[in-house]
Amino acid sequence: MKTLISKICLLVLIAVVIGCDDNERPIDTFFDNTTRGTVLRTIDDQTSLEFNVGVENLVTIGAEVIDQRGQDFEKVDVFLSFIDNNPEDGDNSKDEVLAVSIPKADFDQSGEYPVLDLNFNTEDINSTLGLTSEDYTGGDRFDVRLALVMNDGRVFSSNNVNNVVSGGAFFRSPFLYAINVTCFVPQDYFVGEYLMERISDQESPFGDSFTQEGEVVTITRNGADRVFEFTYFPGGFDFNQQMVLSLICNEIFVNGGAVSGTLGCGDGSIGQGTPEVPSTYDLENDTEIIIDILDFEPDAGCGTGSYPVTLRFTKQTGN
Repeated sequence: MKTLISKICLLVLIAVVIGCDDNERPIDTFFDNTTRGTVLRTIDDQTSLEFNVGVENLVTIGAEVIDQRGQDFEKVDVFLSFIDNNPEDGDNSKDEVLAVSIPKADFDQSGEYPVLDLNFNTEDINSTLGLTSEDYTGGDRFDVRLALVMNDGRVFSSNNVNNVVSGGAFFRSPFLYAINVTCFVPQDYFVGEYLMERISDQESPFGDSFTQEGEVVTITRNGADRVFEFTYFPGGFDFNQQMVLSLICNEIFVNGGAVSGTLGCGDGSIGQGTPEVPSTYDLENDTEIIIDILDFEPDAGCGTGSYPVTLRFTKQTGN
């Protein structure tokens, strides 16, 4: 019986192959009748989103048009907006405005895909949004939104892009770029190998989430952010966690979360956040930095609420 079934399957396969020549493949018919999207893939080494208070800035965005039907686009519209996250002295937020339209002819078309080379300085941003340098400070944000306009009238932007395109390893095409306003921090400040130790009492009911013995972590720079991975609940869950320390005008803002997977009690994954009074940093010294954080922020359904933890970072010899 198995032999008979195998022979029947083989005959069916031969019939399918003979019946579909190169000009009649079903996959071709499918693609010919499918409307495909187009993306603006970010070029990392041509993109810089740093914006510091009190100095001249140059923001750059490099992106290439990826269109499987031949880069059939008309232009890219560039929109700017401003979010004032310090409204205590007046809210200077600005709604989105069209900053510039860049036609296809102005793209670099020397390579496989047309490349957008967008750059603007502090004066460009201020004049476009009607701001002065007195209207923003550390913690505020500018948003740059790109809209790719096709020849047939379709528009691709952040409001109609899926997660695979916006955050995928290949496409990296968010169409929306956040420019955080910060104060200047030297590139080598608080970077390298540090011994991270918990120097406060442990309040977690589940054991030591941060070890008092210490763990050597490698801290890297991403603009004003300092990023590292660490072992959460060492000797217990041994969970791989990432922490981002944003150095914004002498204050340290904390954002911690899982590298992958979840660790919690049924409602997401446990994270870390910034206490009501953020820790501060001194640009004259990065040998030892003490940072207060909120652990279990959020508590991922564990019902513990957040609690304070104090961490000490000691620079290791040779860094």
